[in-house]
Amino acid sequence: MLQRSRNYGPPAARPVQVEVYAFRGVPGLAYRRVAGHLGAGETPDLAVARLVGLHDGDALVHSTSWRPMPDGTIVLTYAVAPEPRPAETATPLEDLTLASGDEPSRPTPPEVTNDQVAAHAVRHLGFLLDTDPSARAALERDPALTALLADLPPALAGKLATSSA
Repeated sequence: MLQRSRNYGPPAARPVQVEVYAFRGVPGLAYRRVAGHLGAGETPDLAVARLVGLHDGDALVHSTSWRPMPDGTIVLTYAVAPEPRPAETATPLEDLTLASGDEPSRPTPPEVTNDQVAAHAVRHLGFLLDTDPSARAALERDPALTALLADLPPALAGKLATSSA
């Protein structure tokens, strides 16, 4: 029989941060990262819209990952494409290297860079471009981005570990 912990109450509330990577295709694959905490009564979807200046129907919004921070904060990551504010400064994404844990049973990487999170998110967008007609329609609003996503090698968003057994 499974033993229950003596603490039967709910887990302590953890702060939630929403980070958004807004992607564009000019002048090359690039992203703008914005982040903030959820407002009182705010859903993550509404936080994404607030953070990047998104209006209904402007872009594809896709949740790509979550991760715990050392201070207990949970970070929810979203990809948005096309970028709703293309005049804002963006970071070129040239290295699509993914972060990974030490072994398959410990997938959380010891460190994660913004470029690694963006690389993971852009793979989600590439997968959706190939598999989801409504996502493709949204992504095609930025033809340069669509062409860059179409050139990505077909792959899962995450990394599968292989064994020699």
